[in-house]
Amino acid sequence: MRWWKDCEENHTECQIQSDAWLPTRLLDLYGPPKLVATSDYSTTPAPPYVALSHRWGSEPEKIFKLESSNESELMNLVPLEKLSRVFLDAIKFTRRVGIRYLWIDSLCIMQDSVSDWKAEAALISQVYANCVLNITADPTDSTVPGMFRERAYEELCYMSHHEKTIIRQNFHQSYILTMSKNFFVGFNEARSLQRRAWVFQEHLLSPRTVHFSDQVFWECRRMHASETFPRGDTQGGVRISPKHWKSLIQPGDHAHWYEVLRMYLKCELTFPSDRFIAIGAVAMQFGERLQTQYCAGLWQDDMPSCLLWCFGATEGSVVTRQTTYRCPTWSWASLDIKSAINFHDATMVETLGTEDAKKLVRVVDVKIESPFGNVYTDITSAELLLNGRIGLVDSSTLADCSPWCGPWTLGYILDLGPDSVEDLDVYLLPLVAVADNETDVVHSLLLKASPGGKEATYERVGLARFSRELCPEELLWTFDMFDDDYCLEDLPHQVTLV
Repeated sequence: MRWWKDCEENHTECQIQSDAWLPTRLLDLYGPPKLVATSDYSTTPAPPYVALSHRWGSEPEKIFKLESSNESELMNLVPLEKLSRVFLDAIKFTRRVGIRYLWIDSLCIMQDSVSDWKAEAALISQVYANCVLNITADPTDSTVPGMFRERAYEELCYMSHHEKTIIRQNFHQSYILTMSKNFFVGFNEARSLQRRAWVFQEHLLSPRTVHFSDQVFWECRRMHASETFPRGDTQGGVRISPKHWKSLIQPGDHAHWYEVLRMYLKCELTFPSDRFIAIGAVAMQFGERLQTQYCAGLWQDDMPSCLLWCFGATEGSVVTRQTTYRCPTWSWASLDIKSAINFHDATMVETLGTEDAKKLVRVVDVKIESPFGNVYTDITSAELLLNGRIGLVDSSTLADCSPWCGPWTLGYILDLGPDSVEDLDVYLLPLVAVADNETDVVHSLLLKASPGGKEATYERVGLARFSRELCPEELLWTFDMFDDDYCLEDLPHQVTLV
Protein backbone atom coordinates (compact mmCIF):
# COMPACT_ATOMS: atom_id res chain seq x y z
CA MET A 1 0.00 0.00 0.00
CA ARG A 2 1.36 3.38 -1.04
CA TRP A 3 -0.13 5.07 2.05
CA TRP A 4 1.65 2.68 4.37
CA LYS A 5 4.98 2.96 2.56
CA ASP A 6 4.84 6.75 2.66
CA CYS A 7 3.92 6.68 6.38
CA GLU A 8 6.77 4.33 7.30
CA GLU A 9 9.33 6.33 5.34
CA ASN A 10 8.25 9.89 6.13
CA HIS A 11 6.05 10.09 9.26
CA THR A 12 8.29 10.06 12.31
CA GLU A 13 5.30 10.49 14.66
CA CYS A 14 3.80 7.21 13.38
CA GLN A 15 6.79 5.01 14.14
CA ILE A 16 6.35 2.52 16.98
CA GLN A 17 9.02 1.66 19.51
CA SER A 18 11.35 -1.14 18.51
CA ASP A 19 11.42 -2.84 21.91
CA ALA A 20 10.68 -6.56 22.10
CA TRP A 21 7.02 -6.44 23.15
CA LEU A 22 4.42 -8.80 21.75
CA PRO A 23 0.87 -9.77 22.75
CA THR A 24 0.59 -12.98 24.76
CA ARG A 25 -0.76 -14.85 21.74
CA LEU A 26 -0.72 -14.27 17.99
CA LEU A 27 -1.91 -16.03 14.87
CA ASP A 28 1.09 -17.26 12.87
CA LEU A 29 0.20 -17.05 9.17
CA TYR A 30 3.36 -18.71 7.86
CA GLY A 31 1.81 -21.77 6.26
CA PRO A 32 -1.54 -22.99 7.64
CA PRO A 33 -2.61 -20.51 10.37
CA LYS A 34 -2.02 -21.55 13.94
CA LEU A 35 -2.07 -19.93 17.37
CA VAL A 36 1.32 -19.30 18.99
CA ALA A 37 2.39 -18.26 22.48
CA THR A 38 4.87 -15.41 22.10
CA SER A 39 6.62 -16.27 25.38
CA ASP A 40 8.56 -18.79 23.29
CA TYR A 41 9.91 -15.97 21.07
CA SER A 42 13.19 -14.29 21.88
CA THR A 43 13.84 -12.22 18.76
CA THR A 44 14.72 -8.55 19.16
CA PRO A 45 13.23 -6.35 17.90
CA ALA A 46 9.84 -8.02 18.09
CA PRO A 47 8.42 -9.15 14.74
CA PRO A 48 5.68 -6.87 13.37
CA TYR A 49 2.04 -7.84 13.64
CA VAL A 50 -1.33 -6.54 12.45
CA ALA A 51 -4.34 -6.08 14.81
CA LEU A 52 -7.95 -6.46 13.68
CA SER A 53 -10.93 -4.43 14.92
CA HIS A 54 -14.30 -5.99 14.16
CA ARG A 55 -17.88 -6.30 15.34
CA TRP A 56 -18.88 -9.35 17.33
CA GLY A 57 -22.39 -9.01 15.96
CA SER A 58 -25.77 -9.46 17.60
CA GLU A 59 -25.04 -13.11 18.46
CA PRO A 60 -21.53 -13.10 19.98
CA GLU A 61 -22.03 -16.60 21.35
CA LYS A 62 -21.94 -17.97 17.78
CA ILE A 63 -18.55 -16.53 16.85
CA PHE A 64 -15.67 -19.03 16.75
CA LYS A 65 -13.34 -18.20 19.62
CA LEU A 66 -10.42 -19.37 21.72
CA GLU A 67 -11.52 -21.38 24.76
CA SER A 68 -9.77 -23.71 27.16
CA SER A 69 -11.30 -26.70 25.36
CA ASN A 70 -9.80 -25.89 21.94
CA GLU A 71 -6.51 -24.16 22.78
CA SER A 72 -4.33 -27.18 21.96
CA GLU A 73 -6.24 -27.64 18.70
CA LEU A 74 -5.63 -24.04 17.62
CA MET A 75 -1.94 -24.34 18.54
CA ASN A 76 -1.72 -26.97 15.80
CA LEU A 77 -4.12 -25.53 13.26
CA VAL A 78 -6.81 -22.86 13.10
CA PRO A 79 -9.79 -24.38 11.22
CA LEU A 80 -10.45 -21.86 8.44
CA GLU A 81 -13.87 -23.33 7.72
CA LYS A 82 -15.04 -22.14 11.16
CA LEU A 83 -13.89 -18.54 10.72
CA SER A 84 -16.06 -15.65 9.62
CA ARG A 85 -15.51 -13.98 6.26
CA VAL A 86 -14.02 -10.95 8.03
CA PHE A 87 -11.40 -13.13 9.75
CA LEU A 88 -10.55 -14.91 6.49
CA ASP A 89 -10.19 -11.60 4.66
CA ALA A 90 -8.01 -10.21 7.45
CA ILE A 91 -5.71 -13.22 7.12
CA LYS A 92 -5.56 -12.77 3.34
CA PHE A 93 -4.82 -9.03 3.63
CA THR A 94 -2.13 -9.51 6.30
CA ARG A 95 -0.35 -12.04 4.12
CA ARG A 96 -0.74 -9.78 1.09
CA VAL A 97 1.14 -6.92 2.79
CA GLY A 98 3.90 -9.26 3.91
CA ILE A 99 3.22 -9.49 7.66
CA ARG A 100 3.43 -12.91 9.30
CA TYR A 101 1.45 -12.33 12.52
CA LEU A 102 -2.12 -11.24 13.17
CA TRP A 103 -3.93 -10.44 16.44
CA ILE A 104 -7.69 -11.00 16.74
CA ASP A 105 -9.23 -10.59 20.18
CA SER A 106 -11.62 -13.54 20.01
CA LEU A 107 -8.83 -15.90 18.92
CA CYS A 108 -5.99 -14.52 21.05
CA ILE A 109 -7.77 -14.02 24.40
CA MET A 110 -9.25 -16.99 26.27
CA GLN A 111 -12.94 -16.23 26.13
CA ASP A 112 -14.08 -18.64 28.86
CA SER A 113 -11.47 -17.55 31.43
CA VAL A 114 -12.29 -14.46 33.49
CA SER A 115 -8.73 -14.20 34.79
CA ASP A 116 -7.18 -14.45 31.31
CA TRP A 117 -9.64 -11.97 29.86
CA LYS A 118 -9.01 -9.40 32.58
CA ALA A 119 -5.24 -9.84 32.39
CA GLU A 120 -5.28 -9.44 28.60
CA ALA A 121 -7.69 -6.50 28.72
CA ALA A 122 -5.10 -4.68 30.82
CA LEU A 123 -2.66 -5.08 27.92
CA ILE A 124 -4.93 -3.70 25.19
CA SER A 125 -3.09 -0.36 25.16
CA GLN A 126 0.13 -2.14 24.24
CA VAL A 127 -1.54 -4.50 21.76
CA TYR A 128 -2.79 -1.64 19.59
CA ALA A 129 -0.03 0.86 20.30
CA ASN A 130 2.60 -1.66 19.16
CA CYS A 131 0.90 -3.08 16.08
CA VAL A 132 2.29 -1.87 12.76
CA LEU A 133 -1.21 -1.60 11.34
CA ASN A 134 -4.79 -1.79 12.58
CA ILE A 135 -7.43 -3.20 10.22
CA THR A 136 -11.06 -2.26 10.75
CA ALA A 137 -13.75 -4.08 8.84
CA ASP A 138 -17.15 -2.44 8.56
CA PRO A 139 -19.24 -3.87 5.71
CA THR A 140 -22.09 -1.48 4.96
CA ASP A 141 -24.05 -4.14 3.10
CA SER A 142 -25.23 -7.05 5.24
CA THR A 143 -25.10 -9.32 2.20
CA VAL A 144 -21.33 -8.72 1.99
CA PRO A 145 -20.08 -9.92 5.39
CA GLY A 146 -16.34 -9.62 4.69
CA MET A 147 -13.80 -6.86 4.17
CA PHE A 148 -13.73 -7.06 0.38
CA ARG A 149 -16.56 -6.46 -2.04
CA GLU A 150 -17.21 -6.00 -5.70
CA ARG A 151 -18.51 -2.56 -6.60
CA ALA A 152 -20.80 -1.57 -9.43
CA TYR A 153 -19.88 1.24 -11.78
CA GLU A 154 -22.52 3.47 -10.20
CA GLU A 155 -20.89 3.05 -6.78
CA LEU A 156 -17.53 4.10 -8.17
CA CYS A 157 -19.15 7.19 -9.66
CA TYR A 158 -20.50 8.14 -6.21
CA MET A 159 -16.90 8.10 -4.94
CA SER A 160 -15.81 10.81 -7.35
CA HIS A 161 -15.54 14.50 -6.52
CA HIS A 162 -15.83 17.67 -8.54
CA GLU A 163 -14.16 21.01 -8.10
CA LYS A 164 -16.17 24.17 -8.64
CA THR A 165 -14.68 27.66 -8.72
CA ILE A 166 -16.89 30.68 -8.06
CA ILE A 167 -15.74 34.15 -9.13
CA ARG A 168 -17.84 37.17 -8.18
CA GLN A 169 -16.19 40.61 -8.40
CA ASN A 170 -13.56 40.48 -5.63
CA PHE A 171 -14.58 36.97 -4.53
CA HIS A 172 -12.66 33.94 -5.75
CA GLN A 173 -13.14 30.56 -4.08
CA SER A 174 -12.90 26.89 -5.08
CA TYR A 175 -15.18 24.22 -3.62
CA ILE A 176 -15.07 20.43 -3.59
CA LEU A 177 -18.39 18.68 -4.21
CA THR A 178 -18.81 15.06 -3.20
CA MET A 179 -20.89 12.86 -0.95
CA SER A 180 -20.12 13.33 2.73
CA LYS A 181 -19.37 9.62 3.23
CA ASN A 182 -16.40 9.99 0.84
CA PHE A 183 -14.41 12.06 3.30
CA PHE A 184 -12.87 10.47 6.36
CA VAL A 185 -13.73 7.79 8.87
CA GLY A 186 -13.83 9.63 12.16
CA PHE A 187 -15.27 9.31 15.65
CA ASN A 188 -18.57 10.88 14.71
CA GLU A 189 -19.17 8.96 11.49
CA ALA A 190 -22.45 7.10 11.21
CA ARG A 191 -20.75 3.86 10.20
CA SER A 192 -21.71 1.06 12.53
CA LEU A 193 -18.20 -0.07 13.47
CA GLN A 194 -17.12 3.44 14.41
CA ARG A 195 -19.92 3.53 16.96
CA ARG A 196 -18.50 0.57 18.86
CA ALA A 197 -16.83 1.49 22.17
CA TRP A 198 -13.99 -1.03 21.93
CA VAL A 199 -13.23 0.03 18.35
CA PHE A 200 -13.20 3.67 19.45
CA GLN A 201 -10.38 2.87 21.88
CA GLU A 202 -8.50 0.77 19.34
CA HIS A 203 -8.79 3.59 16.82
CA LEU A 204 -7.19 6.04 19.25
CA LEU A 205 -4.34 3.78 20.30
CA SER A 206 -3.09 2.35 17.01
CA PRO A 207 -0.50 4.31 14.98
CA ARG A 208 -2.13 3.47 11.62
CA THR A 209 -5.56 2.24 10.56
CA VAL A 210 -6.81 0.99 7.20
CA HIS A 211 -10.59 0.90 7.17
CA PHE A 212 -12.59 -1.27 4.77
CA SER A 213 -16.10 0.06 4.23
CA ASP A 214 -17.87 1.18 1.07
CA GLN A 215 -14.38 2.32 0.08
CA VAL A 216 -10.92 2.05 1.63
CA PHE A 217 -9.89 4.74 4.12
CA TRP A 218 -6.48 5.39 5.65
CA GLU A 219 -5.61 7.16 8.87
CA CYS A 220 -2.31 7.60 10.65
CA ARG A 221 -1.04 10.10 13.19
CA ARG A 222 -0.37 12.65 10.48
CA MET A 223 -3.07 12.32 7.82
CA HIS A 224 -6.38 10.98 6.62
CA ALA A 225 -6.88 9.66 3.09
CA SER A 226 -9.44 7.71 1.08
CA GLU A 227 -9.95 6.39 -2.41
CA THR A 228 -11.77 9.63 -3.19
CA PHE A 229 -8.91 11.73 -1.76
CA PRO A 230 -5.83 9.48 -2.04
CA ARG A 231 -3.37 12.32 -1.33
CA GLY A 232 -4.99 13.28 1.93
CA ASP A 233 -7.28 16.28 2.38
CA THR A 234 -8.99 18.12 -0.45
CA GLN A 235 -5.92 20.28 -1.11
CA GLY A 236 -3.58 17.31 -1.34
CA GLY A 237 -1.98 18.14 2.00
CA VAL A 238 -2.36 16.73 5.49
CA ARG A 239 -4.51 17.40 8.50
CA ILE A 240 -4.14 16.60 12.16
CA SER A 241 -5.44 13.14 13.03
CA PRO A 242 -7.25 12.21 16.26
CA LYS A 243 -4.50 9.61 16.59
CA HIS A 244 -2.24 12.54 17.48
CA TRP A 245 -4.12 13.14 20.75
CA LYS A 246 -1.32 12.04 23.08
CA SER A 247 0.96 14.88 22.04
CA LEU A 248 -1.71 17.40 23.14
CA ILE A 249 -1.99 16.25 26.77
CA GLN A 250 -0.26 18.32 29.41
CA PRO A 251 -0.22 17.84 33.22
CA GLY A 252 -3.24 19.55 34.77
CA ASP A 253 -5.07 19.88 31.44
CA HIS A 254 -8.09 17.55 31.55
CA ALA A 255 -10.02 19.04 28.62
CA HIS A 256 -8.90 16.38 26.14
CA TRP A 257 -9.94 13.59 28.51
CA TYR A 258 -13.43 14.99 28.82
CA GLU A 259 -13.65 15.40 25.06
CA VAL A 260 -12.64 11.76 24.60
CA LEU A 261 -15.27 10.72 27.15
CA ARG A 262 -18.00 12.66 25.40
CA MET A 263 -17.29 10.75 22.18
CA TYR A 264 -16.78 7.41 23.91
CA LEU A 265 -20.05 7.54 25.82
CA LYS A 266 -22.00 7.88 22.58
CA CYS A 267 -20.62 4.52 21.47
CA GLU A 268 -22.26 1.11 21.84
CA LEU A 269 -21.20 -1.91 23.88
CA THR A 270 -22.24 -5.51 23.33
CA PHE A 271 -21.77 -6.06 27.07
CA PRO A 272 -22.64 -3.04 29.27
CA SER A 273 -20.36 -4.47 31.96
CA ASP A 274 -17.42 -3.39 29.74
CA ARG A 275 -18.28 0.30 30.16
CA PHE A 276 -15.39 1.00 32.54
CA ILE A 277 -12.81 -1.35 31.08
CA ALA A 278 -13.33 -0.48 27.40
CA ILE A 279 -11.73 2.95 27.89
CA GLY A 280 -9.09 1.78 30.38
CA ALA A 281 -6.22 1.53 27.91
CA VAL A 282 -6.71 5.13 26.78
CA ALA A 283 -7.04 6.25 30.41
CA MET A 284 -3.73 4.57 31.20
CA GLN A 285 -1.93 6.64 28.60
CA PHE A 286 -3.68 9.80 29.81
CA GLY A 287 -2.50 8.99 33.33
CA GLU A 288 1.12 8.78 32.20
CA ARG A 289 0.91 12.32 30.86
CA LEU A 290 -1.44 13.94 33.39
CA GLN A 291 0.73 12.63 36.23
CA THR A 292 -2.13 12.25 38.70
CA GLN A 293 -4.13 9.39 40.17
CA TYR A 294 -6.88 7.83 38.07
CA CYS A 295 -10.06 7.60 40.11
CA ALA A 296 -12.57 5.33 38.35
CA GLY A 297 -12.90 7.50 35.25
CA LEU A 298 -11.98 10.79 36.93
CA TRP A 299 -8.72 12.44 38.05
CA GLN A 300 -7.70 13.27 41.61
CA ASP A 301 -6.16 16.66 40.82
CA ASP A 302 -9.46 17.72 39.19
CA MET A 303 -11.52 17.08 42.33
CA PRO A 304 -13.99 18.08 43.56
CA SER A 305 -15.23 19.77 40.38
CA CYS A 306 -14.94 16.60 38.26
CA LEU A 307 -17.59 14.98 40.48
CA LEU A 308 -20.16 17.35 38.96
CA TRP A 309 -21.04 15.25 35.92
CA CYS A 310 -24.45 14.37 34.60
CA PHE A 311 -25.94 12.67 31.57
CA GLY A 312 -28.13 14.66 29.23
CA ALA A 313 -31.71 13.50 28.91
CA THR A 314 -32.33 11.27 25.89
CA GLU A 315 -35.86 10.52 24.79
CA GLY A 316 -36.79 6.97 25.67
CA SER A 317 -33.50 6.33 27.49
CA VAL A 318 -33.45 4.40 30.73
CA VAL A 319 -30.59 4.88 33.18
CA THR A 320 -29.58 1.80 35.17
CA ARG A 321 -26.83 0.82 37.57
CA GLN A 322 -25.63 -2.78 37.52
CA THR A 323 -26.03 -4.84 40.67
CA THR A 324 -22.61 -6.44 40.11
CA TYR A 325 -19.95 -4.02 41.34
CA ARG A 326 -18.07 -2.19 38.60
CA CYS A 327 -16.98 1.10 40.15
CA PRO A 328 -18.17 3.63 42.76
CA THR A 329 -21.42 5.54 42.40
CA TRP A 330 -19.51 8.83 42.19
CA SER A 331 -18.12 7.73 38.82
CA TRP A 332 -19.99 8.20 35.53
CA ALA A 333 -18.99 4.62 34.65
CA SER A 334 -21.36 3.26 37.31
CA LEU A 335 -24.36 4.13 35.14
CA ASP A 336 -25.51 2.43 31.95
CA ILE A 337 -26.88 4.87 29.41
CA LYS A 338 -25.99 5.79 25.86
CA SER A 339 -26.08 9.57 26.10
CA ALA A 340 -24.02 12.71 25.99
CA ILE A 341 -22.29 13.54 29.26
CA ASN A 342 -21.81 16.98 30.76
CA PHE A 343 -19.06 17.88 33.17
CA HIS A 344 -18.52 21.01 35.23
CA ASP A 345 -19.01 24.05 33.00
CA ALA A 346 -16.08 26.10 31.74
CA THR A 347 -17.02 29.19 33.74
CA MET A 348 -16.70 27.34 37.02
CA VAL A 349 -13.38 25.74 36.03
CA GLU A 350 -11.89 29.07 35.00
CA THR A 351 -12.88 30.68 38.28
CA LEU A 352 -11.73 27.87 40.56
CA GLY A 353 -8.72 29.04 42.51
CA THR A 354 -9.73 32.70 42.15
CA GLU A 355 -11.60 34.92 44.56
CA ASP A 356 -14.80 34.27 42.57
CA ALA A 357 -14.92 30.56 43.45
CA LYS A 358 -14.48 28.40 46.50
CA LYS A 359 -14.07 24.70 47.02
CA LEU A 360 -16.45 23.70 49.80
CA VAL A 361 -14.94 20.28 50.50
CA ARG A 362 -11.44 19.02 51.07
CA VAL A 363 -10.31 15.78 49.46
CA VAL A 364 -8.65 13.75 52.22
CA ASP A 365 -7.96 10.49 50.41
CA VAL A 366 -8.92 8.27 47.48
CA LYS A 367 -8.67 4.52 47.91
CA ILE A 368 -8.89 2.27 44.85
CA GLU A 369 -8.44 -1.50 45.07
CA SER A 370 -7.71 -3.66 42.04
CA PRO A 371 -7.19 -7.44 42.10
CA PHE A 372 -4.77 -7.24 39.19
CA GLY A 373 -2.99 -4.10 40.30
CA ASN A 374 -4.48 -2.15 37.39
CA VAL A 375 -6.94 0.54 38.46
CA TYR A 376 -7.51 1.47 34.81
CA THR A 377 -9.32 -1.72 33.88
CA ASP A 378 -10.64 -3.54 36.94
CA ILE A 379 -11.44 -2.40 40.47
CA THR A 380 -13.15 -4.20 43.33
CA SER A 381 -13.75 -1.26 45.66
CA ALA A 382 -13.25 2.49 45.81
CA GLU A 383 -13.72 5.10 48.52
CA LEU A 384 -13.52 8.87 48.32
CA LEU A 385 -12.95 10.49 51.72
CA LEU A 386 -14.01 14.14 51.99
CA ASN A 387 -14.26 16.77 54.69
CA GLY A 388 -17.26 19.02 54.20
CA ARG A 389 -20.68 19.96 55.47
CA ILE A 390 -23.63 17.66 54.83
CA GLY A 391 -27.31 18.23 55.52
CA LEU A 392 -30.55 16.30 55.22
CA VAL A 393 -32.91 17.47 52.48
CA ASP A 394 -36.63 17.18 53.10
CA SER A 395 -38.32 15.31 50.23
CA SER A 396 -40.91 18.06 49.91
CA THR A 397 -38.09 20.55 49.34
CA LEU A 398 -36.91 18.70 46.25
CA ALA A 399 -40.48 18.23 45.09
CA ASP A 400 -40.92 22.02 45.04
CA CYS A 401 -37.76 22.53 42.95
CA SER A 402 -37.32 22.16 39.22
CA PRO A 403 -35.61 19.05 37.82
CA TRP A 404 -33.05 19.81 35.14
CA CYS A 405 -31.10 17.87 32.53
CA GLY A 406 -27.91 19.86 32.14
CA PRO A 407 -25.23 21.47 34.30
CA TRP A 408 -26.11 25.00 33.26
CA THR A 409 -29.63 25.00 34.71
CA LEU A 410 -30.65 25.68 38.29
CA GLY A 411 -32.46 22.92 40.12
CA TYR A 412 -31.57 19.26 40.62
CA ILE A 413 -31.23 15.97 38.75
CA LEU A 414 -31.44 12.40 40.05
CA ASP A 415 -29.16 9.91 38.35
CA LEU A 416 -31.67 7.05 38.34
CA GLY A 417 -34.85 9.11 38.19
CA PRO A 418 -37.32 10.25 40.90
CA ASP A 419 -38.36 6.72 41.86
CA SER A 420 -34.83 5.90 42.99
CA VAL A 421 -35.12 8.05 46.13
CA GLU A 422 -38.66 7.25 47.21
CA ASP A 423 -38.84 6.57 50.96
CA LEU A 424 -35.15 7.44 51.30
CA ASP A 425 -33.40 10.22 53.19
CA VAL A 426 -31.53 12.40 50.71
CA TYR A 427 -28.52 14.45 51.81
CA LEU A 428 -26.92 17.52 50.26
CA LEU A 429 -23.13 17.90 50.12
CA PRO A 430 -22.01 21.28 48.72
CA LEU A 431 -18.85 20.94 46.60
CA VAL A 432 -18.15 24.23 44.86
CA ALA A 433 -19.45 27.80 45.18
CA VAL A 434 -19.10 30.27 42.32
CA ALA A 435 -19.87 33.98 42.07
CA ASP A 436 -21.12 34.19 38.48
CA ASN A 437 -22.28 37.54 37.14
CA GLU A 438 -22.82 38.82 40.67
CA THR A 439 -24.98 35.79 41.47
CA ASP A 440 -23.82 33.23 44.02
CA VAL A 441 -24.31 29.63 42.87
CA VAL A 442 -23.62 26.46 44.88
CA HIS A 443 -22.98 23.12 43.15
CA SER A 444 -23.76 20.10 45.33
CA LEU A 445 -23.99 16.31 45.32
CA LEU A 446 -27.20 14.56 46.34
CA LEU A 447 -26.46 11.46 48.43
CA LYS A 448 -28.12 8.59 50.22
CA ALA A 449 -26.78 6.49 53.06
CA SER A 450 -25.00 3.40 51.79
CA PRO A 451 -27.04 0.32 52.75
CA GLY A 452 -25.11 -1.81 55.20
CA GLY A 453 -22.23 0.62 55.06
CA LYS A 454 -20.24 2.20 57.78
CA GLU A 455 -21.31 5.38 59.52
CA ALA A 456 -21.11 8.51 57.35
CA THR A 457 -20.80 6.38 54.18
CA TYR A 458 -22.90 7.52 51.24
CA GLU A 459 -23.74 6.77 47.62
CA ARG A 460 -24.33 9.39 44.98
CA VAL A 461 -27.91 9.75 43.69
CA GLY A 462 -27.72 13.05 41.81
CA LEU A 463 -26.73 16.71 41.60
CA ALA A 464 -28.18 20.02 42.74
CA ARG A 465 -27.35 23.57 41.73
CA PHE A 466 -29.00 26.60 43.32
CA SER A 467 -28.50 30.34 43.17
CA ARG A 468 -28.92 32.41 46.30
CA GLU A 469 -32.11 33.96 44.93
CA LEU A 470 -33.76 30.67 43.94
CA CYS A 471 -32.51 28.46 46.74
CA PRO A 472 -35.18 26.87 48.99
CA GLU A 473 -35.15 28.43 52.45
CA GLU A 474 -34.21 25.07 54.03
CA LEU A 475 -30.97 24.99 52.01
CA LEU A 476 -29.81 28.58 52.49
CA TRP A 477 -27.21 27.27 54.93
CA THR A 478 -25.15 26.29 51.89
CA PHE A 479 -24.57 29.97 51.14
CA ASP A 480 -23.13 30.57 54.60
CA MET A 481 -20.10 28.84 53.14
CA PHE A 482 -19.45 31.90 50.97
CA ASP A 483 -18.33 33.77 54.06
CA ASP A 484 -14.74 34.91 54.11
CA ASP A 485 -14.02 33.07 57.35
CA TYR A 486 -15.09 29.71 55.91
CA CYS A 487 -12.04 27.47 56.21
CA LEU A 488 -11.38 24.11 54.52
CA GLU A 489 -9.28 23.08 57.49
CA ASP A 490 -12.22 23.40 59.89
CA LEU A 491 -15.05 21.46 58.24
CA PRO A 492 -17.66 19.81 60.50
CA HIS A 493 -18.24 16.46 58.77
CA GLN A 494 -16.14 13.65 57.35
CA VAL A 495 -17.91 11.86 54.51
CA THR A 496 -17.01 8.66 52.68
CA LEU A 497 -18.43 8.20 49.16
CA VAL A 498 -18.60 4.70 47.74
